Amino acid sequence: FLGLIAVLVIALVVVSAMHFTGGEDPAKENMSAGLEIQNDIFLRNILANFSDSDALIDENSVQHRAMQWLLRDDKAIISMANIERVKQRYIVVLLYFSFQGENWLTNFGFLSSSHECLWNGIDHNGGFNGIQRCNKENQITSIAIVNNNATGTIPSEIGELSELTELWLYKNNLASTIPASLGNLKALKRLALYSNKFRGPMPKSFTNLTNLQILSLGDNELSGKIPVSIGDMKELTTIH
Repeated sequence: FLGLIAVLVIALVVVSAMHFTGGEDPAKENMSAGLEIQNDIFLRNILANFSDSDALIDENSVQHRAMQWLLRDDKAIISMANIERVKQRYIVVLLYFSFQGENWLTNFGFLSSSHECLWNGIDHNGGFNGIQRCNKENQITSIAIVNNNATGTIPSEIGELSELTELWLYKNNLASTIPASLGNLKALKRLALYSNKFRGPMPKSFTNLTNLQILSLGDNELSGKIPVSIGDMKELTTIH
């Protein structure tokens, strides 16, 4: 009987040691959970500067989904201190979810662990699409999602890509209104949104695009008049 008690005591000691020194160390778990919460708060504060704060906490929104992907699923190692990189990656991930990327004909490596500037490739028609180009500072300058079964809406956050010079989104099923935030893309030279299902007027903010050379909005459901001030856009050579 005494021998049985001794065995039980030893077993309890071993189990106790396993619980407190193994992979389930409460201190380590608490530290990990604390870091996760800290990253969540820090990231949300970064994104709330340009993305709707209510959308970020709405579990049904694409903004929340993109934020959670960065926090939980992204295999890339990116310092939260690199705010511009975090911001750019979030916007591209948001673009993917907003355009229902899971239904694209070609994925272009989106949501991979590689740098977002490398999320590109040859599409089913032989064209080069995705994140077409970045500058030497790895800031995105050209995006093309063309004839790729993209559906949904253009997220307003895309207006934060300050170095973007080309945006090619034609021949898809994008709908709703064209966001006025595109007018913030002061470096933009070529904008092609034709053959979609956009409706409503052309944003008046487009007249802020003083470097724009090509504006293609045809074959949509747009309404209203073209702003008279578009005539002041000296670089604009092609509009249809």
